[in-house]
Amino acid sequence: MKSAVPDDHAAEEAPLHTQPATAVPPVDGERPAPNANGNGADREPSTVVNLKEWIAAPAHKLPQVLSVENPDGGEKFTLAHCPFVPEHDGSCGPALVQTADGTIAFACSGPGCDGKRFRDLRDLVEPGWRGPVEVKASPEMAAAMAEVERVVGAHYPDRVDALKASLAVVAHNSFADHPQPISLVKIARAGAGKTMEVSWLLPDGPNDVLSESIYRVDNLTAASFVSHRADLDAQQLRNVDLLPQLKNKTMVTKEMAPLFAGKREQLTERVSILTSVLDGRGYISNSGAHGRRGYEEDINFSWIGCTTPLSADVLSVMAQLGPRMLFYFADRRRKDVDQLAAMIAKGDDTAAQRECREAVRDFLLLLHRAYPAGSVLGASIVTTEPQSRTIALWAEVLTRLRTEVPELAAAVAGLDTAAIGAEIKPEHAERVFWMLLDIARSSALIHGRDTLAEYDLGQVSHIALSSGVFARSVVFEALLRTPGGTATRPELQRLTEYASKGTVLSVMRELAALGLADFTEEEASNQPAMATLRPPFTELAAAPRLKAQT
Repeated sequence: MKSAVPDDHAAEEAPLHTQPATAVPPVDGERPAPNANGNGADREPSTVVNLKEWIAAPAHKLPQVLSVENPDGGEKFTLAHCPFVPEHDGSCGPALVQTADGTIAFACSGPGCDGKRFRDLRDLVEPGWRGPVEVKASPEMAAAMAEVERVVGAHYPDRVDALKASLAVVAHNSFADHPQPISLVKIARAGAGKTMEVSWLLPDGPNDVLSESIYRVDNLTAASFVSHRADLDAQQLRNVDLLPQLKNKTMVTKEMAPLFAGKREQLTERVSILTSVLDGRGYISNSGAHGRRGYEEDINFSWIGCTTPLSADVLSVMAQLGPRMLFYFADRRRKDVDQLAAMIAKGDDTAAQRECREAVRDFLLLLHRAYPAGSVLGASIVTTEPQSRTIALWAEVLTRLRTEVPELAAAVAGLDTAAIGAEIKPEHAERVFWMLLDIARSSALIHGRDTLAEYDLGQVSHIALSSGVFARSVVFEALLRTPGGTATRPELQRLTEYASKGTVLSVMRELAALGLADFTEEEASNQPAMATLRPPFTELAAAPRLKAQT
């Protein structure tokens, strides 16, 4: 696949000899303008760049402009020092010039700057300006990820995979070809530390450079995206609307439980708003106070959140309104009394958390420098046909695991459910497939790879199982670990550590109703006695999985 370079950028790459000899005036009083041999500052036509506005853009972080002149109807901006070599001060004549016809020249007479062009400067301060390119293997990114693994693994080995899933969500914004926002919600019981690794992503305040890509929201309601507060006028509403502030950023919400609380009607209303927002096509709403208002342009972003375990009712509402959120089980085993008592010997972990935060920060700075928003093509990451099939199987499993199963359907599981009107019809899996594929590609990107690997598919499997009704996911995962995908009810109790026989029996029936497994009954009780995975889901027994961290 070739890199996609917009046509209007191609003009800026034109060879010097194709441009008019009189296009660029001298950039200082002594040295002539660049000539056809390429001596001195180079020049190139740029009809799409207003140099004055480009220099003023805060994101470019250019040296201070000392003076502005207007030679022959153009503009010359003399810089305090060379942006390539800061030691090249004013005596080297660092300057940018744009002539009346739009041609731009960069000048610096310092050693090593001969032949530097404006496009080289754009490469330095504006990565991705040429348009999205193919992903290439990056040893620098791989080394940065290895350092994150080393630091975090030394202090919190059970947080490494969850952290890398968060980093993959952040990296998702780097893709120019991602079709919609992506969201990943970490699920764990209170006190499990689910917000710890998420907090390592946060900027140190509004002036931190990370705030350009990470947006912290601690108190969120569905109405925050487009506000209709009666006490604010139209301009004030635009200033407080959350949605436009998220464009090409990652929103981090450390506590999302209030969004998933309340009665079913309230939950349905909230989730319907989230569904529209997570389509990435803006959001329009109406109210008596302000009428119709909102945003109709594409607004893509990523979202990382945390919550306590969700009820089957919540997952049911989300499945009915369309799949937009993915989940990540981030819980851990509870410490026993001896482990709790031993914590005093380790002491406070403030220093450990600081070290982890610094390692993650360094990684994020590199990520956004190497892969700014929309700068690379996710589709260029090599994905084999077997890998695509594995992701497709997990997408199908995910949609089934979170589908509502009415009592009648569970009761008659194993019979001709279509004939008696109890057939289950899960949501379509296409959207889930693309979201899981994007997660896998993002995982490859943060590891410095241009191909999918087993680890990326392991993250996919964990997310798929985390996004279903919890008990079903636990039993389904247990079946994947059994020979031939077959286990008796007592074996499933042992593998899942469920004390309740009734829970396992109920889930066995639900998996059958969902088309994920079959079961045989005990003759005396007509209760499920043995469950067996159905093809093609048996293939997932050999699929890559995350290794247990201790």
